[in-house]
Amino acid sequence: MPYNYTVSTFNFTEALQDAAYAGNMITGGSITITPNSGYVVSASGFTVAGSLPPQFASISFTDTAVAGEVNNTVTVTFVFSALFEMSSAANNINIPISGHAVLVDAKRIITFDIDLIDNTTENVNGSTAVSGTYDAGTTGSPIEITNVLSANVAGNPGIDANNNITIATIILTADANNHFNNAATITVENAPAGANFILQLVETSGTNSDGQSTTIKYSLKLNSEVSIPNGLGCKVFIHYTGVSDRTTLTTSKKEIKQIIYGSPEIPIGGATKRIQIVGDVGAEFDLTITKASNNTSIMSTTLANADIIHIPAGLIRGLNKTLTTTDTNQLLASFEFEQIFPSASVNEIYHINVTPKGSTILNANLTQTAPQGIIYQYINPTVVFNTDAGTDYTVTSKTALSIIGRPNKKPGRLKHIKTIKEIYSFTYVYTKGHGTTKFTTANVPTWSMTDTSSNWDQSSTDHGNIVEIINIALSKDDETTPTVITVTGDIIIKKFGTANVTFNLDSSDFLSVDSAALTTP
Repeated sequence: MPYNYTVSTFNFTEALQDAAYAGNMITGGSITITPNSGYVVSASGFTVAGSLPPQFASISFTDTAVAGEVNNTVTVTFVFSALFEMSSAANNINIPISGHAVLVDAKRIITFDIDLIDNTTENVNGSTAVSGTYDAGTTGSPIEITNVLSANVAGNPGIDANNNITIATIILTADANNHFNNAATITVENAPAGANFILQLVETSGTNSDGQSTTIKYSLKLNSEVSIPNGLGCKVFIHYTGVSDRTTLTTSKKEIKQIIYGSPEIPIGGATKRIQIVGDVGAEFDLTITKASNNTSIMSTTLANADIIHIPAGLIRGLNKTLTTTDTNQLLASFEFEQIFPSASVNEIYHINVTPKGSTILNANLTQTAPQGIIYQYINPTVVFNTDAGTDYTVTSKTALSIIGRPNKKPGRLKHIKTIKEIYSFTYVYTKGHGTTKFTTANVPTWSMTDTSSNWDQSSTDHGNIVEIINIALSKDDETTPTVITVTGDIIIKKFGTANVTFNLDSSDFLSVDSAALTTP
């Protein structure tokens, strides 16, 4: 009986005498082990009780999250034996599971790995630094600060009365002749359920001559009963805007402070994006939007009002604009418009080029040479799984899998597309050729996306497509003189990339036949 957990059921309908070897019934499925309230489960805590029942070729256990955490469940994946045939006695098939859920340990250690990102394209007139025990340094633009920590959920003096763990101290500093009118905020991506981040003001440690904040200290806190593993890609974005001091507004220099265009990706079918230029009142600039493949302008002729020199294309139509406002007390102004990006049949890149004019300059946080913004347009990637025959044997049956995804998307975000599933099963059948007696080598194929010893060959680099193949099994029609080999397994697409790729199982890596038995015609 289950101890402190429940097990889901798996229902399917087959006709009598349907059989796995005949290819007219399902090859397997999965059920879920869910712990009762106050308990946790781990895949390593479950096994098959006794010997494997004859209906099954394999039964495996995998965690859906971090083993032993409160949000984890265990997936039990089973593959039916090739000899399994439906009968009236098979109305109920039991999977003999052995294992227990265990009590949540209030003093357990949780780990967390996050990226604290200061996007200097959107955050202007200031900078961040991380101080204290957890300072890991900064790299790149946008700045990424990676912290890998562990904390005892109970009994740790670094945890306050509300169970908030201080994981970083952030110093926010305004650029010279700038200050902060508003508090910084954060947004979070890819955090597991139950993990909550808080940005808490500690103190204002610096002000300008007008008493406005120039240096502010914050604590980044985490309230969580679950770990945040490295591979999850949890990101915390800090948001702030520095404002020019009044004493500097009389200077002749004007700044373009922000170029806002939202997501840097658009669908292959094209899109309309709102583009906004923010800067000092009176700032002047030239603007062009070009297709990188041929350096041509895609800006609407109704918007373009000037011939602008664009390297390397030469003279192209674009926009010359000076930022204005009707409010005489307003220090900043903006200009925004809608830009249509065309459809494409191959991957494309577009450049947003902003050139300051006269006494206008680009803010130091902006790229000083064109392009100041880049928009990527990727095809919907197709991931294909296939196999081929070797010498003296053929592929007599194979599961055809050609999965069309969306660029840089995880399947969990594509549930509205019916053809995209969490798991795909495959069956490949290899049969010895004429004149041979048997397969002499039949090893279980090995899978890896990085190891060259993998039996799956990639048609090209993976282009960001991330795939796992699990539950790989090989069966023979006869252990002594095998003439038919069947390979089964399950495919999980963790993330779609930006180009097509084919994963081909090279059967000659693990199969061979008795070529000495070939007869001479």
